Order: sequence, then structure tokens, then C-alpha cells
Amino acid sequence: EGKATGTLPGRVRIVLDLNVEALTATSHFTIYLHGGTLTGQASGKATSGHGGWESFSGKLKLASGTGTFARASGSGKLYGALYRRNDTLEVQAIGNIHL
Repeated sequence: EGKATGTLPGRVRIVLDLNVEALTATSHFTIYLHGGTLTGQASGKATSGHGGWESFSGKLKLASGTGTFARASGSGKLYGALYRRNDTLEVQAIGNIHL
């Protein structure tokens, strides 16, 4: 769980399954915003890095929303890196949202 910045600032919770042996990454996320929430999932490719870093990229899709975002839909791309030594996770989402 952490801070979401950018166009839709708030808090975000991500559950990530990163399997670098199978080269897969899947996640479920909820973004807690002023006026409601957005929930979605992403899946894609994982890459084993160096020095404790592993990265992933894939497609994301919004599944549901609440409050102001109750009718939201959207899709895009998700990119990120995980530092295994202290479980620091950095994620970037790029896409379109329709309210």
C-alpha cells in the first residue's frame, strides 16, 4: 500500500504476483481517491534484473469503481520494478479512463 500521484492522486493498494522463473506478472489493485475508488487488474511479463531488482510490464483493465467512479471503465499499460531486498515497489500506469 502506498501513495498514488499524478492525474488521480490518492492511496493505492496492489497485490502483485511476480514469477520471474515463469516470466509472468499478475496484479490486482485498488486506488482510493477523493470521491470513490477504482479497482482493476493487470497481467504481463516479468523480467529478472540485477542487484535485487526485478521488473514487469503488461496490460491493465479497470474492473469497477465506487462513488464518483461507479461507472468508470478504462484500460492501459502498467510498468514497474520491485527491489527484493526491501520490497520497495515502483509502479507507473498509463491509460485512458472513461467516467
